[in-house]
Amino acid sequence: MLGSLSGTLSESGVSLIFNVFCGVILNASIGLSNQINGALSGFIAGFQTAFKPQIVKTYAAKQRQDFHRLVCRSSKFSFFLFFLVSVPVICNMDYILHVWLVEVPQYACTFSRIILLGSLIDAMSGVFYSAIGATGKIRNYQVAITSVFVLHIVVTWVLLDLGVAYEYVFLSRIFTRGILNFLVGLYFLRKVANLQYSEYLSRTFVPIVKGSLIPFLIVILLVCLFDSGSVGKVVLNTLVFEIASVVFIVRYGLSPNERDRILSVIKNKIKK
Repeated sequence: MLGSLSGTLSESGVSLIFNVFCGVILNASIGLSNQINGALSGFIAGFQTAFKPQIVKTYAAKQRQDFHRLVCRSSKFSFFLFFLVSVPVICNMDYILHVWLVEVPQYACTFSRIILLGSLIDAMSGVFYSAIGATGKIRNYQVAITSVFVLHIVVTWVLLDLGVAYEYVFLSRIFTRGILNFLVGLYFLRKVANLQYSEYLSRTFVPIVKGSLIPFLIVILLVCLFDSGSVGKVVLNTLVFEIASVVFIVRYGLSPNERDRILSVIKNKIKK
């Protein structure tokens, strides 16, 4: 109940605070960014739901190594899937919004990019809820993330009251509901499920950096060199990004066992 209420309060509360300080026009930009994020994040939520039964099953069976491996794998795969979907949208957001809306609300592009970057972090930590829930020890975790969500509202209010630029105020979402929420989840995974930081770092975070950093820099460079002002340029930088991402993710982001299993599934599908 606490987690659900705090999530709703954070979304609605921040919109209300922006409305008080900035008016309804800026609120429209926030609503638009939430709509875009919801459309893309729904795909990852469905993917993580598929992992939940196995996570609960391995913990209940006291298969701790398999449980830890599954949590790390789910977190990593969730990030990679959202990375492949969201980064082309982030980089071409300005063009996409102008084609979609013609008249784009002020700050809509900036807010949409910020919220999608935050959701990249959420993609990693989304599985934490299922993993900690499998242990049955959810009280302290829920209280902690509720505090983080309330902190997001407080920080937003304080920064707006101080007159900080709107884009920097909205950026606080990444540090509170994104990074801080991720660290809280990782702490409780270690506390209640004995998942060591070093294990998560080596199995999830390091492969994510290896598999995503270079493709991300490539698409940023392409967007800077070739302004995405036409369909052809958007298709070109998206295609180059996707190819580079798949190559780096398969080569550096997956373990040999994961790579062999995925390739085996692909080969079986082709044969059919």
